[in-house]
Amino acid sequence: LLRFNSNLTLDASFGVNGVVESNFGEGRHAYSVKLDREGRYLVGGIDFLARYLNNGQLDTSFGTNGKSTAGQTNPIYDIDIQADGKILTVGRDSSSYWVSRYLTNGTLEANWAYHENAYHHARGIQIDDTGDFLIAGRDGTDRLRVTRVNVSGIEEASFQYDLPGNEFYRSSLRLPDGKMLVIGESNGDVVVTRHLASGAIDTTFGSNGLRTFPGLNAGDVGCRASLQPDGKILITGESYNGVNQDILVARMSYDGVLDSTFNRTGVRVINLSGDDYGYGIISQPDGRIVIAGRSGNDIALVRLYGDYDVFGERPTFSPIADRVLDEDFGTHVVDLTGISPGGSSLRPLRVFATSSSPDLIPNPTVQYASPESTGSLILSSIANTFGSSVITVTVEDGGDDANLTTPADNRSLSRQFTVSVNGVNDQPTLSAIGLSPIYIEDAPASTLYRSANASTVEEGQGFTSLSLTVSNLTEASAEILIVNGVEIPLVAGSLTAGTINSFDVSVSVKVVNTTATVVISHMGLTKGELETLINALRYKNTSQNPTLGIRVVTISQLVDSGSNTNPNDNTNETLAIVSSVTVVPVNDAPLALNDLFSMNEDASLSVGGAGVKVNDSDPDHSLAVVNALIVTNPVNAASFSFRSDGTFNYRPNSNFSGQDTFTYKLNDGSLDSNIATVIISIVAVNDAPTINVPGPQTTNEDTPRKIPSITVGDVDATILAVTLAVTNGKIILGMTTGLTFTNGTNGASTFSITGTTANVNAGLASVTYSPNLNFNGSDTLVATVSDLGATGAGGVLAATGNIAITVNAVNDAPYDITLSASAVNENTSTATQLLVGTLSASDFDIGDTAAFSLLAGLDDPFFLVTGNQLLFKAGTVLDFETKPRYQCNIRVTDSSGATLDKVLNVSVVNLPEVSGIQVEEG
Repeated sequence: LLRFNSNLTLDASFGVNGVVESNFGEGRHAYSVKLDREGRYLVGGIDFLARYLNNGQLDTSFGTNGKSTAGQTNPIYDIDIQADGKILTVGRDSSSYWVSRYLTNGTLEANWAYHENAYHHARGIQIDDTGDFLIAGRDGTDRLRVTRVNVSGIEEASFQYDLPGNEFYRSSLRLPDGKMLVIGESNGDVVVTRHLASGAIDTTFGSNGLRTFPGLNAGDVGCRASLQPDGKILITGESYNGVNQDILVARMSYDGVLDSTFNRTGVRVINLSGDDYGYGIISQPDGRIVIAGRSGNDIALVRLYGDYDVFGERPTFSPIADRVLDEDFGTHVVDLTGISPGGSSLRPLRVFATSSSPDLIPNPTVQYASPESTGSLILSSIANTFGSSVITVTVEDGGDDANLTTPADNRSLSRQFTVSVNGVNDQPTLSAIGLSPIYIEDAPASTLYRSANASTVEEGQGFTSLSLTVSNLTEASAEILIVNGVEIPLVAGSLTAGTINSFDVSVSVKVVNTTATVVISHMGLTKGELETLINALRYKNTSQNPTLGIRVVTISQLVDSGSNTNPNDNTNETLAIVSSVTVVPVNDAPLALNDLFSMNEDASLSVGGAGVKVNDSDPDHSLAVVNALIVTNPVNAASFSFRSDGTFNYRPNSNFSGQDTFTYKLNDGSLDSNIATVIISIVAVNDAPTINVPGPQTTNEDTPRKIPSITVGDVDATILAVTLAVTNGKIILGMTTGLTFTNGTNGASTFSITGTTANVNAGLASVTYSPNLNFNGSDTLVATVSDLGATGAGGVLAATGNIAITVNAVNDAPYDITLSASAVNENTSTATQLLVGTLSASDFDIGDTAAFSLLAGLDDPFFLVTGNQLLFKAGTVLDFETKPRYQCNIRVTDSSGATLDKVLNVSVVNLPEVSGIQVEEG
C-alpha cells in the first residue's frame, strides 16, 4: 500500500516513508481498497481481508492481528460498508461468485452469505441506505448481470444484458443519486452502463443505458471510474497500441456523452514505457486528474491538467555512472554535466536529488547555479551502514511562465544511479524511546520502552546479550523487572525467563548497593525478537508502602553474534537508553478485621489496650494514628461507649444473653477501611427466681383465710417449683391445673407444686389458709420458689417469702358438764341439803370461767345448785324402791355468756338395810 500527497510525493506519515508492506503469504495480492467512516483502510485480495489504521499500521482490533480470511469470497474484488458498519465483500473466480459479510471487528459471519450457483463473475458491489445491495459482473454466457439482494442475503431481482460481443466487467461506481455505473469491456471497446437503484438499466444514460467507445484500435478495457465535482465521469483503463498496452483516460458527462473539451475527443491514451495500465482515477480539488496504475513492473502515477494541455520540451542532463564506496567514506563528490532547459528555451533551472535509502546515504547536497551546464552532488555517509542506495537526480525548469515557484507548468527530467557501500562488521545499534512512566502503587506493571529499533548492521547475525541497570532500588525483592513475560526480582541471582525460538532466555542479576545490573542472554535473537523483548520490558513494585522516588532503568550494552576481531566489533558499550520510573506510593486503606469478645450475663465489659484495633492493620500508618469510627451501635446494650483508639465499654441489657454486635471502620485521615463486625458473646448466668408475698394476714379462730397476691417469676426459667408450709393449719389450692404435687398433697400443712410459671401463679392466686380447729395465735406461711437450675451457670437458685398469719381467738361455748359424783345412797338423811357432787365445765377457752344453774323441768324441784355444787334439797326422800334415779338439767355459762345445757342423772343406790338410802346415778 502506498499513500501519496497531492503533489504525488509519498506521504511519509503513512507506514515507512509512505509505504506499507504486509506479507500475508506467497501470492497474496490485493485487489480492492475501501476507506471506512473512521478513516481506516479495508483491503481485500487473495484469501484475506485486512484493515489498516490511518497511519498505515495493521489494526490489531480487526480479525487476527488486523487480518481475516476471505472465506468463500476468494479473491475479494470489491468491498462496501453497511450503515451499521458491517462489511460486505464480493468476488471469486473459480466458480460462482460469493458475497460475504463481516462484523466490524473482522469476524466473518459464518451463517450469512449470498452466492450464485452458475459460473458467474462479480466485480462490484454497492449497498444502499436500507442495507440492500447491487452486485455487478457477468454471467456464464458473458452477459452483463446486475443482481439486487436484500440485507438478509436473499435475491430480490436479477438483470442480464447481452451486448454485442463478449463482455467482462471490472468495477462499479456508486453515484450520488443511488444509481450505479458498471465499467468494463465489450468486443474490444470500453463499455459503461448505468443502472437504477433496483438494478435495472437506466435507459436515460448513453444509448439505452449503455456507452461504448474505443481508445486506439483494439484491446480497450475500462477498469475504474470516478466522479468529478462537476458531475462528469472519469474513466481509466488500457488500450492496445499494436505493440503493447497504453493507459487510457476518458471523460464523459453524467449521462454518458463523451466530453469533447477533454483532449478534443473525450479520450486520451498515454504511453509511458512498455505495457502501461490504468487501474484507478481521481479528480483532485484543483481539477487535476490523477491516474494510478502500472508501467512495466513499476507503479505508475500520471497527473493531467484536466481541461487544457501543456506542451513543451523537458530539460536535459547527462547520465551518471554508478559508484562503489567503502563504509564510512565520509563525503564523495559526483559531477553533473550536460544540464540545459532543452531546445532553445531560456527557462530557469533547479537541481535536486533524493536517496532511496536515506539511512544509508542522506539526500545529497546539490551545488548548482542556473543556467550553468555543470554542477555537483555531495554524497555523505552515515556511520556503520552499508548496502546500496539509488540516487535520483532531477533537473526541473520554470515551465511556460519561466517561474520555478509555480510548479503547475514546470517540466523535469530525472536520472538515477546506484551507490554501493561495502561494509565491515560494526557494533550493533539500538534505539528506543524511554517512556519514563509513573508507577503508582498496586498498579499493573509499567512499560519502560517503545519503538525499539535494533540492528546487527550486518545481515545474518543475531543478538546474544542485552545489559541494563536499575538504580535507586529500595524495596529489594518487591522491585520487579518483567522480562519476556517473566517476573525477575531485582535481587542477586540467575534464572530463566522462558524461551524464544526454543532457546532459553537467561537472566542474571547482580546488585551493588542500590543498583542492579541485569544481563539478558540468548543464543541469538532476531531483530524483531529483541525489539519485542525490549518493548515488553516492564517494571512493577509489589510493596504496599514503596519508597517515593525515581528508579532509573538504563539499557547500557548490546552484543551481537558477529566477529569481534579487529577491526570488527560486536559489542556496543556506549548505550545509555534511559527510562526513569517515578514510583508513587498510594495511601492504602486500613484493614479492619472482625473481633469476638465474651462476657457473663449482667456483667460489664471494658476493652482497653489496642481495643478492636488489636488485629487490624494499615500498610502505610501506625495504628496509633488510625482512628476507629463506630458505624452501628449494639442493639442489646444498656450502656455502650466507643472511643477512637478502639477501646470501648459495654454493659448488656439486664438478663440478656446471646450475641450482641456492633460495627466499626478505621480511617487513616483520608481513607476508610472496610466495615468490621465486633461480636460480644454474652454467656447466660442463671438468675434467681423472684417471689412476691403479701403483708401479714389475720383470720379468726376456725375461720379459713384466702391469701392474696403470692406471685413468683424467673427471667430465664419456664418451669418453677414452689413449696408452701404452715405449722398450725393447712393450705388449700383452689386451682391445680397443670400442677404436680410432691412432698404432700393439696390440703396438707406442707407440699410442693411444680409447673409452668403461669400455672404456678394461677395456683398461688388460689391459696387458702385454714387454721387448725380452735387454734389461735401466730402462724407463718413459708413460700419457697426454686428455678430447678434453669439455664446458664449458677446451679439451682431459690427465693423465699414469709407471710405472718395471726389467728384471733374466738369465744367457744363450754362443750361438756361433768359431776364429780353421780350416785347417793338411799335413805341418806336430807334433813339438810345433801351434796351430790361438784360440777365442772369443759371449755376450749382455757381459763374461762363457768357459772352453773339449774334449769326448770325434770326433777329440778329436788335439786339445788350452789356455785359449782349440785345439792339435793332438804327433805328429799331418797328411796330406791320409790325413785331409783333423779334427772336435772344443768346449764353452764362462760364469761362471754356462751352456755351449754346438759341433763345429769343421779342414781339412788339400793341398800339392803331398810334404814339406808342408796343413790344411783342414771
